[in-house]
Amino acid sequence: MTDVLVVGAGPTGLTLACVLARQGVSVRIVDRSPSAQPGSRGFTVKPRTLEVFDDLGIADRFMAAGWVAARTRVHLGGSLLADFSIGQDKPSATRPYPNSLALPQFKTEEILRDRLADFGVRVEFGTGVRDFQANAGGVVVELDTGESAQVSYLVGCDGGRSTVRKRLGLRFSGRTEEDVQVLLADAYVEGLAHSNATQIWLGADTFVARPSGEGGRWQLVASVPPDHPEPSARLLEKLARERTGLDLRLVDPNWLSVWRYHLRMVDTYRVGPVFLAGDAAHVHSPFGAFGMNTGVQDADNLGWKLGWVLRGHADDGLLDTYEQERLPVARAVLAESDRTFSTAARPPAFLRPLLPLLVRPYLTRLNKRGRYDHPSYPDSSLSVGPGAGVSAPDGRYGTGRLFDLYRGSHLTVLAFGQPLDQFALYGPAVRGYSVDSADIRRAYGVRPGTFVVIRPDGYIGAVVREVADLTAYLDRTLSLHLVDR
Repeated sequence: MTDVLVVGAGPTGLTLACVLARQGVSVRIVDRSPSAQPGSRGFTVKPRTLEVFDDLGIADRFMAAGWVAARTRVHLGGSLLADFSIGQDKPSATRPYPNSLALPQFKTEEILRDRLADFGVRVEFGTGVRDFQANAGGVVVELDTGESAQVSYLVGCDGGRSTVRKRLGLRFSGRTEEDVQVLLADAYVEGLAHSNATQIWLGADTFVARPSGEGGRWQLVASVPPDHPEPSARLLEKLARERTGLDLRLVDPNWLSVWRYHLRMVDTYRVGPVFLAGDAAHVHSPFGAFGMNTGVQDADNLGWKLGWVLRGHADDGLLDTYEQERLPVARAVLAESDRTFSTAARPPAFLRPLLPLLVRPYLTRLNKRGRYDHPSYPDSSLSVGPGAGVSAPDGRYGTGRLFDLYRGSHLTVLAFGQPLDQFALYGPAVRGYSVDSADIRRAYGVRPGTFVVIRPDGYIGAVVREVADLTAYLDRTLSLHLVDR
């Protein structure tokens, strides 16, 4: 029997499948689309997401494929308001990925599919979910291929129109603004210079051209009225010419879509053995580039917990902490993305004459603020002690890095001047390391004689000073089954 069926092979579903497969969990991932989807769509990979990919052993692939999009040109009609570059932060020992990467979503998915194949799992395209029903063994799922599959857990990562969410009957609360619609496409553009810069034309209607890193191909974005004609490359070319004042010609568009403004989320991420993640649970404005990154981080949070329960390291109650931790993050992301959208797309009338002065500092501040995407879980039942619930810093350890120690599906305990012999009781589920580096101690903000527990998703679970408090955390908070006690 399959342990987990993942529905949807976007970045969220692929990340979840990778996290599960790495643990030896039996996982299938299906997608109704007949093949991998083209299109740049989600374009930004943020620093915390790069740490997730580092844990999966593929951050180097993303660093090689992506780039830091620094240069921006902003126009108001035919006038150039600003042409500037946003500085990059330098990597440090504690945060090796300080900048967001620009990378088309199809490339992100390609890298994740390749990593999933390393674990012996491939996406089953052309396979959707028709219906499902919970039973004593988990969930029986009816696929639209006619197959009936019994699985222990079902996870819907199938986007804003999620079949899994609809079959659960969950409310997708929020709003849709029908008067806000955007036409998106990927195409080569003749007549457009400055291929190393994101270019924005402001006015009553907007037009954005962003280089996609594919030898002259651009991601194009144009606002359209609600009563627009059927989306087409001809319409987009017409809008591009009107709004830029340039004689542009679109060549070989390979993806075209209409985006509508939705701000919605569910109020529960779990119904028995069925879970939701990514856009199936929350959708919002693309401003701030939160969507794909929030979904990947949902998957990372849920994946290690499902694996632990299925491998007998913890009881089913651990899975309730997924919603406890991630639902408040989605709520905060929706609020922030909505504020950003309202400011950027609908600036107050009294500010418009000041746009030449405001656009550069605003976009610079927005870019830099967006790099810090490390949500925290201070109120989680898995967070014990001062400093718990935040993502763990990296650091130099011996000839390697702390991130190398954390990579995998185990708990890591850093013992700052504390004994290690008690960890043998827990078998491979817990690994302990003695740390005497003052630099690491400062990075973690702890005194000598402290234990720091790092969860499999790279978050600090506990900061305690007594052995008894440490074992209580391992025994009760995570409900670990001891190997020999």
